[in-house]
Amino acid sequence: MKSYQVAVSAMVAAAALSMAVMATAQEPPKDKPEKPPAEPMVDARAIWPAGLDRLAGRYTFVQVASPGGLWETVVDANGKTVKKHQVSLNEISPARRKALESAEISLALEEGPRRVQATQRVSPSRRGMLRFYEEEAFGKLTVRNLPGVQGGEEAFNFSGRAHVRLEHQSHSNPSISGILRAREQQEPTWGAATLDYADLVASTVPQEPEGEGQPVLTNARVLRSGTEIFAYVEWTDKDGAASRRVFGVVRLLRSQETQPIRNPATRALAPVLNSARG
Repeated sequence: MKSYQVAVSAMVAAAALSMAVMATAQEPPKDKPEKPPAEPMVDARAIWPAGLDRLAGRYTFVQVASPGGLWETVVDANGKTVKKHQVSLNEISPARRKALESAEISLALEEGPRRVQATQRVSPSRRGMLRFYEEEAFGKLTVRNLPGVQGGEEAFNFSGRAHVRLEHQSHSNPSISGILRAREQQEPTWGAATLDYADLVASTVPQEPEGEGQPVLTNARVLRSGTEIFAYVEWTDKDGAASRRVFGVVRLLRSQETQPIRNPATRALAPVLNSARG
C-alpha cells in the first residue's frame, strides 16, 4: 500500500513539474518587452496614385489658377498697404506676362530604385484614417520663368540634376468645417489645388555626401490626375516710390499643349482638356 502511495505521489509531482515547464515556456521573457503589433500593409497607390513615374514629363503654362488667380498689393513709400485686389493676366506688365506664358517645369527621372513610403493610422477623433504618402527620386529637372516657386521673388531658372520628392497627407473622412476652413484659407491663392493634393518638392544634389542641396521647388502642387502642376509665383515691381507685389498660382499642363487660355469659358479650353485625358 505504501509503495502505491509513493508511486501516485511521484506521478502527481511529475505532472505538476511538466505543467510548470509548459507555463514558463508560454510566458514571454520578463527582460524583453513585447513587440508592438505590425502596421497593416498599405497600398501606396490607393493613398496617392500619381507617383513620380506618372508625373515625369514636360509641363507648360496654360492659365492662371482658377478659382484663385493673381493678387496685387500696392505699398506706398511709407510702407503702408494702400490697395489689395485681384488682377488678370492682362493687367500685369507685358514683360511679366510674356515670362509667365513661357513658364515650364520638366522632369525626367533616372533609372534605379526609388523610396516610396505610405502609411495610415486612425485619427485622434476616431472618425477615419490619417493617410501619408512620400516618394523620392533623382532626375533631370528644368524650371523656367516661375519666380516664387523656389521660395524667393527673383526671376528663377534652373536646369540640372535634382532630388525630387512627393509629399501627401489627407484624412479619409474630413469634416465639413475642416473643408470650409481649408477653402477659406487657401482657395483664394491655390484654387483647385486646395483640398486633395501632393506637394512637389525638389532641391539640387549636394557635392558632399552630408551636404545640403539648394531649394529648386518649394511651392508647387500636383493633383491625383498626374497631368498638371500648380506653381506659386510672386514678384515685386517698383512704381515710382511705391511698390507693387503680385502673387498667386499658375496652372501648367503636361504637353502636348495648345495656346495659353486667356478665358476659361472660351472654346480654347476644349483641346487642352482633351490632351489631358490622353
